[in-house]
Amino acid sequence: MAKSQINTKSRDYQRDKEAFLRELKQFNESKNIPYKVPYVNGIDVDLYLFYSLVQQRGGLSKVNHTDAWDTFLRPLRLPHPCINGSTLLRKIYSTYLEKFERAKGPPGRDDDMDLDDDPRGRRGGFPRVSYSGAYITGKASGEQLRTGSRAIAGPSERLALSLLSPMPNEQDFAVNVCTVLAADYSNRLPLNATPHILDFLLAHAGVYNHASLRDTIGRSYREARGRYPDEFWKLRAGGGGPMELIDENKFTAPGLEQPELMVQALAAHNNLTDRLTLQDDDYQDVVDKIVEQEELLEDWMTDPTDEDQLFAPPLPGGAACVYTQRVLQVASIARSLSFHEENLPLLAANNTLIRFLLLCSNCWVGTLRQSGLDTLGNVCAELVIKDPATCLLSRHILSTVQACLVSEDRARVLAALEMLNKLSQNEANDDVLLRALDPKV
Repeated sequence: MAKSQINTKSRDYQRDKEAFLRELKQFNESKNIPYKVPYVNGIDVDLYLFYSLVQQRGGLSKVNHTDAWDTFLRPLRLPHPCINGSTLLRKIYSTYLEKFERAKGPPGRDDDMDLDDDPRGRRGGFPRVSYSGAYITGKASGEQLRTGSRAIAGPSERLALSLLSPMPNEQDFAVNVCTVLAADYSNRLPLNATPHILDFLLAHAGVYNHASLRDTIGRSYREARGRYPDEFWKLRAGGGGPMELIDENKFTAPGLEQPELMVQALAAHNNLTDRLTLQDDDYQDVVDKIVEQEELLEDWMTDPTDEDQLFAPPLPGGAACVYTQRVLQVASIARSLSFHEENLPLLAANNTLIRFLLLCSNCWVGTLRQSGLDTLGNVCAELVIKDPATCLLSRHILSTVQACLVSEDRARVLAALEMLNKLSQNEANDDVLLRALDPKV
């Protein structure tokens, strides 16, 4: 039969089909192979049509090489497209028809061909091609051919998918695996292959790089544990600091900036609008409120009050709170990753990580503050500070450094000096540091 011209309703087809099934049944009985017509979704699989289609494509080995199994779903009247359709047909063929084809030989082979071209003459049998799930293995040659159209997830991809899973047990397991890999020098966390693993980990700590992660990971926490992860920061368990760092919409695009002229024009427009719409008393109240808010946002290193030190943050479970422990885990992972030099460029380029470290640097819960400062000190060697008038993230980094320098805590002062030392080693930061830092510094 010519390719794509199999008429399944013709009398010749029915006659050939019956003869083929009788021959196949006799062959299976001679090999002690149980014979049973397979069916999928209540539909019997036409083995004769299936065998004919495969032979038109050059036999099992060529179909496996091109991974053309999906093209047989429609002629066999099976559901299409189907995610596992290729795997299903490959399994059916290997179970019912592979040995029959090996006995008959591949299509287009003459019996009197030169034995040098016949693998059966060299190896004692036709090479069997079997499917193991990820590779097609030719036992005669020992070669492995990776299937092309169906991508098989590797360990790093499976780890990333586990982080996206809505099941709490799988989330905990994935975070624990990342903790072990980040601290292991021999089997490290594959940031080069799958850099989005870091974004997924940060989403578990309540810092998102996109609103879609809030809808997936954040919602899974809400449904399974009762709260969103970012409520750890919204409840001010970490003390003072700009809450705008939690808003991923301000940091959606990497290196998102506003031109200085646009910032000035927007400020002038808002100022003029306020003067035209508000009375003098109201205007003064609004100005005072804005000044208070700006002071609050710029107050990066606010020390905990006596009340905060006496009472636990308003999170259930205290030190055993799953949200607190998750943030501590992610901070530990980021700190471990920052000690590997090959990870520093990837960490410094991730704005979501820098936001997370700035939040940790302002937090007095557990070891978050010291862990955040240590990690920032390691990453600063690869950071490029931009104009703080146009770059929101750079403004917060410099505010953090200045607040640490004037702190009474010697550890924070040393951390700030280390960050300044690392930042000044990059020539691109010289002009910005000289213009942005306080002259006293």
